[in-house]
Amino acid sequence: MKKLSFFSVIFFLCLYANAQVDVLHYGINLDVDNMISKHHIGYTDIKALGLQDNNVVSFMLKNHNVDSIVDMNTNTILTYTYDNLHLDINLSYDIGDTLHIRIYYNGGQVIERWGGIHYDANLIYTIGVAFEDYPHSYARSWFVAKDVFDDKATYSLNISVPNGRQARCTGMLDSVVNHGSFTTYHYSVSQNIAPYLVSMTIGNFNEYASTIHSSTYDYDIPLTVHYLNSAIGTTIENMFANVPLAFDTLEKSFGRYAFNRVGYCVTPIGSMEHVDNISLASGALTGEIEGMSNIVHEMAHSWFGNNITCKTQRDMWLNEGWTSFTTRLSLSAIYGEKTTRDFFRNKHEEVLKDVVMNEGRFPVAEPDSTQTYSSTVYDKGAEVAMSLKEYIGDELFYAAVRDMIDSFHFSNLTSEMLRDYLSLKTGKDLSSFFDCMVFSSSTPHYEITEKHFHGNNADITISQRAYPDVTKTISSSRIPVTFFDSEFNSFKKYLVFEGDQATLHITNLPFAPVNAMIDYDEEFMDLTTDYAQMIKTPDTTYQFPNTYFRLRTDNIDDSSLIRATLHWIDAQEQQLPQGVNRLSSQHYWTIEGVNMDNEKMHGEFRYEVASYSTAFDTTLAQEYTQRDSLMLLYRRDKNSAWTHIPCSPITSSKGFMKTKFLFEGEYIMAIGDVDEVGLNSVNPTDIRVYPNPTDNVCKVECTKPTQALLYSIDGKLLKKYRFTEGINTINLSEFKDKAFIIRFYNEKTTKYSSKILFKK
Repeated sequence: MKKLSFFSVIFFLCLYANAQVDVLHYGINLDVDNMISKHHIGYTDIKALGLQDNNVVSFMLKNHNVDSIVDMNTNTILTYTYDNLHLDINLSYDIGDTLHIRIYYNGGQVIERWGGIHYDANLIYTIGVAFEDYPHSYARSWFVAKDVFDDKATYSLNISVPNGRQARCTGMLDSVVNHGSFTTYHYSVSQNIAPYLVSMTIGNFNEYASTIHSSTYDYDIPLTVHYLNSAIGTTIENMFANVPLAFDTLEKSFGRYAFNRVGYCVTPIGSMEHVDNISLASGALTGEIEGMSNIVHEMAHSWFGNNITCKTQRDMWLNEGWTSFTTRLSLSAIYGEKTTRDFFRNKHEEVLKDVVMNEGRFPVAEPDSTQTYSSTVYDKGAEVAMSLKEYIGDELFYAAVRDMIDSFHFSNLTSEMLRDYLSLKTGKDLSSFFDCMVFSSSTPHYEITEKHFHGNNADITISQRAYPDVTKTISSSRIPVTFFDSEFNSFKKYLVFEGDQATLHITNLPFAPVNAMIDYDEEFMDLTTDYAQMIKTPDTTYQFPNTYFRLRTDNIDDSSLIRATLHWIDAQEQQLPQGVNRLSSQHYWTIEGVNMDNEKMHGEFRYEVASYSTAFDTTLAQEYTQRDSLMLLYRRDKNSAWTHIPCSPITSSKGFMKTKFLFEGEYIMAIGDVDEVGLNSVNPTDIRVYPNPTDNVCKVECTKPTQALLYSIDGKLLKKYRFTEGINTINLSEFKDKAFIIRFYNEKTTKYSSKILFKK
C-alpha cells in the first residue's frame, strides 16, 4: 500500500467532506435500440462505501423511467422518490457499510445543446459533458450516477445491440457474446475515473487499427479509430499516422499513459475525451493543423482530466487549460516549432482581443457555471500553464508535474493544491504567480524600457504592469531576453527581478550585443503579440501576422532582422503632447531589430475608423469624417517625446498608415492637429518648417529668435543652430542620414519641442 503524503491526506479530507457515499463500482447493463427502436432498457448496479450514517442515498438520472430498485445485499425492494433528475433512495446505512444497489430503468434520447445520449439514424453515442446543463458532468443522461467530477470508480459495461452493429465503449473489451438476434459486448474499466468519462458508441463501423510503441517506457499500445463513412478512411490514415509523435512527446513530458488504448470514434458532434473511446467530431478530419490539434488535445486529456481531474467546475482550467497547453507540445512534434508558434499566436491574439471582448475578464480559476467551458478557461488557461513552465524552468517544471500526476494518480486537484504541490517540489514560491495569473483577471505586460550595451555586457531595464483597472502583477518575475550581435547571432538568457521594474547588469555575454528583445520565442503570456523575420528581398511587402503591421522594402542591399510588437494596452502617457486630443488607449507598437539603419524600408500600421465593438481601435476616430485628424506618432524610447511622423494620406475608413521611413522605437495612433503636434514648449505660431520632406534645403520661419539641435534618428547630435526672426535655412546635404529630429527651444526655457525632418 502506498503511504499517503500530506497532500494526499488533505485531498482525501476535502474530497469526502459532506458526502453520503463513495461509489466504488458501476455496472452498466443496457439493451440499446434492440427491443424498442430509439430506446434503451436495463439496470445500473452501484457498489458504494457509506461515508455517513444515513437513511437516504442520492443519485442522478435525467429524464428516464425508473422501474424498480433493489438492495442486492438483502434482495429487497427499496422505495424512492424521483423528479426526473434526482433519485433519492430510502436505505439505512452506517459509516463503513458497503452498499450494493440495482436500479432498473429505461429511456430514450436525452440531450442538451451538446452532451447526452444521441440517437441518430445510423449511430447511437454518448457525450459525457453538458455545456449548458449543470452540473456539467452528464453521465446522468444514460446511466444512474453520482454525477460529479470528484467521485471516481471502476466500471463494467455490458451493452447489447442488434446484430450488424458494434458497441465501442470505455474500457477493455473482455468478450463478445452472440445471442441470436443480438450481441452483447462486455467491457471492464479497472482505472478509477469520473462518470462523465465513460461512454458507448454504437454503429456499423469501419476501423483504422495501428500500434503506438512507447519509446520512453518500451511497450506497445493499440491505436484505433472507428467511423461510419468509408470515404474518410484515407484522411484518417494520414492524420493518425502522426499521433504516435504526439503520444511520445506527452509521455516524455508527463509520464506513462494510464489507460488501455488510444481509441477514437468519429461522431457528428464532439469532441470529448472519454477514456479509451474518444468522441471525435467529424469536422476535425480536415487534414489541417486545426483538426490535428483537436485529435491530440483529446488524447492529452489522458494526463489532465482523465487521470488527474479538477475537483469542481471552478478548476476546469486544470482539465482544459492544461490540456490545451500540451497541444502546443504535440503539434510542435508533428509540424515543427515555427508552424506551431504561428498557430498559437493566432490563439493568443484571440485571447487578447476577441475573448476579452466577448467574455469579459475573469480569473481562469473562477468561472461561474456559464463560463466553465469558455475560451478563457481553454485558451488563456493554456497560456497560463505555458507561462508557469517558463516561470519555473523546463527541467524543474516537467519533473514536478510528472511527480504530481504520479502522486495524485486517478485523483482530483484544486488550483490551490496545484500551486502548493508545485511550490513544494520546485522550491519556488508560486503564490504571487497564481494570485496574478490564476486567481485574478490580470494579464501582465512586460517590456524593456531601456537598454545599453558595453562590449560583452549590457544594462537592461525591464518594467511590468497590468491592465489599468487591475492592480495584480507578479512580485518576482523570470523573463526570457534574447541578445543579438550585428551578425544576427543570438543568445537567450532568463532574467529574474523583483517588483514592477528593475535594471539588471548582464555580464560576459558570448558576443558584443547590439540589441536585446524580450520573450523573442513567444514563451510567456503577456499583453503583446509579436512577430520577427529577416528582411532581405527588395520590392517586397513583408507581413507581420497578428501585429497589425507590415513592412515594404525598396531596393535594399543588406539584410535586416525586424521584430514588430503590438502592445494590447495603453502607452501609459501622463500628459498629451501639444496638438493631440487623445492617444489610443488600446494599442501601441514597438519596432526593433538589427541593421535597422537601412533607409529603404517603410512601415505600414493598421488603422480603422469605426464605432462597432469589434473594430481594431474604438478609442480614436469613430466616424469616417474624422479620418483626416488621425495621425501616427513616433518616439525613440520612453525618455523621448512623441513626435508626428508624416504618412501617406488616408483615403478610406480602414487600411494602413504608410511611413516614409522606418525607425527603431515606439509608434502610436492619435487624434489631433498635425500642424501643432510636437511644439509643446514653443508657441506653434512662432515656427514654421517647410518643405518636409525636402530635397536638401529646409526653411525654418520664426517670429522670434529660436535655438535648435539637429539629431540623427538614433539620437546622435549632428549640429546646433541659432535662428533669427524671419526665414532661416538648414542644408541637410552635409549629412548622410535620410531622417532627422530637430529640437527647438527658446532663450527662456530648456524644454525641447521636436519635429522629424525627411529627405526626399
